[in-house]
Amino acid sequence: MNRVRRVRNARLHGSATATALFSASATWQRPTLSAAGVETWGTVSSSLACRILGNTIGSSANPLDLFAQAGDVRIAMPYATAIKVGDRLIIDGRTYNITDVEHMPTYGVQRIATARLSVPYGEGSA
Repeated sequence: MNRVRRVRNARLHGSATATALFSASATWQRPTLSAAGVETWGTVSSSLACRILGNTIGSSANPLDLFAQAGDVRIAMPYATAIKVGDRLIIDGRTYNITDVEHMPTYGVQRIATARLSVPYGEGSA
């Protein structure tokens, strides 16, 4: 029983700490189809608390993997966020397309999604 109480306390305090560290606010959008079959973006939340964690360059033997991973960033958000691959987040005017969502967070404190900055055709990244 003591272990269960420790895990519950870790989740409670860890969640409060993670929430305090969410320094950005995002507009969370999900693709929807209109009656005419046209894809549009519906807003799920206009004030999702989040934090950009930065790049995750893995150690791979293939040097070309660095090019594939260079634009990826990890974004932390509250654990209860039901974000999916294919959704997008708009943070400080920049659009991030969600490419992966971690489903095994530690103690259920925060959910981490991998996203790629969307750069319109003809524009360079910042």
